[in-house]
Amino acid sequence: MKIIFAATNTEIKELDAHDVDFSLFFDEPILSCWSTYGNGQLHLDGGDEILSLSVEYVGPNQYFLDWHYDGRMVPYDGSSCDEYRNIEMGGDPFRVPLACTVDTHTAIRALTYSTKYRQRDPQINWELMDNVPFSANWYDG
Repeated sequence: MKIIFAATNTEIKELDAHDVDFSLFFDEPILSCWSTYGNGQLHLDGGDEILSLSVEYVGPNQYFLDWHYDGRMVPYDGSSCDEYRNIEMGGDPFRVPLACTVDTHTAIRALTYSTKYRQRDPQINWELMDNVPFSANWYDG
């Protein structure tokens, strides 16, 4: 299992996720690097398996988790999706409902749990992305 991220504007790193203290990615200056450069994500890659978890910076203490394995799953707290933030995902315009964001602690826990157990963190309420009632649409176009 690897964690893939932009270390600088020209360098993408891949590290063994089992050897990483994920909390370091949420402190400066590392946070600014991975959230600004490359595709703007921390990406946990399970290798030959389809398992992957991407973390997108949305704002201070706000992160969007995007799980791919048993469907495209996102955190969803069940509240209104009227409020959202515009970000980029892989260079494309993308909207994230605030109801689908998690705090720093939860993002770190999700990465740690997924690395250890190769599953979604059961303490997070996950929902299929297509089932989240978001009328503004995730993508432009």
